[in-house]
This record gives sequence, structure tokens and C-alpha cells, in this order.
Amino acid sequence: MWRRGTSGPNATLTSSQLRILGEAKPECIVQVEVHYIPENNLRDNPAQVMDFSLRMIPLYEAQYPGGRANMESYLRTNIIDQIASCTWDELDLATIRFWVNPEGKVVGPHWKAPSKDPALDELIQTAICSMPDWTPARDAAGKPIAQEFEFNLGTLLQTGCYRYR
Repeated sequence: MWRRGTSGPNATLTSSQLRILGEAKPECIVQVEVHYIPENNLRDNPAQVMDFSLRMIPLYEAQYPGGRANMESYLRTNIIDQIASCTWDELDLATIRFWVNPEGKVVGPHWKAPSKDPALDELIQTAICSMPDWTPARDAAGKPIAQEFEFNLGTLLQTGCYRYR
């Protein structure tokens, strides 16, 4: 749902702005537009505009059963060990995103950047969709909420790292 924002007199968020941010759902992208006059010594100092977007992060993030080490073991067994080393170069930019829904299920996998091999993409997507149920993210009131994750497979192969979205 699109909602018009509010403005404030300075860099401190107003109560109205804080309320809007507090009501934002994790699946929403918050667009921010800042109008300002730069602090400098120029005679002609026109107003500037800066804009950016952000996604709300849950207060309590979703957790893979048994934690990060168990998830890395799952990914190693179900993806990395299934991939021939000759195909690893194709994974450098392969990035998949998915949601952990309020019930802890992995849903909505989609490619931000697929590999060059459709069979490899299918293997990865199947492994992601077959993950066991997670402990879902929770908001400040303790209510289960959805959270999006992003895995870059090239980074995972090299370092065993992943990142939350």
C-alpha cells in the first residue's frame, strides 16, 4: 500500500515519520526523499535532493534450525557437494533470494542473477525450497513476520558466507 509521507524541519525524525516507519511491514520498501541546502561557502547554494530506499529489518531475525553452522552444512551437502568444480566459475554472480514466511517456511525463491546453467539453477532452487522450517522472524511485539534472505552462491562457495537481506 502506498502512503504519502510527512516532512520535518531538520534531520531529526518527527513523531509522524517514526509512526510511519513503525507501521512499515518487512515486505515493504520505504522510499525516502531528503531536501536540503548544503552547508558550504558558495554564494549560489541551491537546495539539493537526495533519495534512497530501505527495507525494514525485523527486530528478531529468522533462524535456521540449529543456527548458521547447521545451515552451512545443509548448503554444503545439498548444493556445493553436488556441483562439479568445473562449474564453479558459473556461480560467481549467481544470487538467489527467498522469504522465510511467518510459519517458518521457505517461500518465493527467485533469482536476482541466475548462473549460466539452467540445470544448476534448478538444483540450487530445489535445495533452497527443501530447507527445513526455520524459526520465523518476529516483530517487537513477538508476532511472527516474514523476512527476505539473499544468498550469493559464488561467495558461499569461496567463504561459506551468506547475507541477510
